[in-house]
Amino acid sequence: MDLEKIKAGLDDTGYCIVEGVMPVEEADRMADRYFELHKQHFPNQQSYQSLQGLLNYDQMCWSWALHPQILELACHYLGRNMRFAEACSKWVMPGAKAGSVHADGLGLSEPFPSNMWLFQTMWMLTDFTENNGSTLMVPFSHRLRCNPNMIPTNECLIPAVGRRGSVLLWHGALWHASGANTTSSQHRIGLNLAYIPFWLNHAVGGWPPVFLEVFQRMPRLLQELNQHRVTAS
Repeated sequence: MDLEKIKAGLDDTGYCIVEGVMPVEEADRMADRYFELHKQHFPNQQSYQSLQGLLNYDQMCWSWALHPQILELACHYLGRNMRFAEACSKWVMPGAKAGSVHADGLGLSEPFPSNMWLFQTMWMLTDFTENNGSTLMVPFSHRLRCNPNMIPTNECLIPAVGRRGSVLLWHGALWHASGANTTSSQHRIGLNLAYIPFWLNHAVGGWPPVFLEVFQRMPRLLQELNQHRVTAS
């Protein structure tokens, strides 16, 4: 990874796509695993699914939550005492409609803080294309420091496309949405890992806690990043 180039992209447009970070074989294994987990947790076959609390259900995501260069970027923007926020997998099935455009404001007052308060990553476990539900980004919108006050035109919504194994990084203030999956057979799934600064109350995100029995099995660094959100049950 060229960290300086990534920082420049995040500061300028609010997002950046880095190709080929995860081996394709690993992406395939994780996609297969998460498809199965979704089927267990969403019996009604909703066309858009977000499985939260993923650290509790699968250990394959642990090492990617600790990716050294991702952590270096998170520390750059959030400070050395930054914390882990949440891990979830997002499945966009054929026929799924586009989601609403939003910023991850987490209830913060407007104007949002000038410093980043949420560092978002989306690991592409399948190819993300213009037609299968890739995340839609509104470049430069993080500079507005507010929630969307208008519906962006299609020309403003840029699909974040990439091959499986790529990672999408973005500023929490950036306006974005899940894209529509207009294909008949292509399933899109990604691993969303997010980080927050120490001063942000984890509860504002509504994120599930980490189970104590899972926490006790985690590597020490992952424990340090999640010690603020452990529950006994």
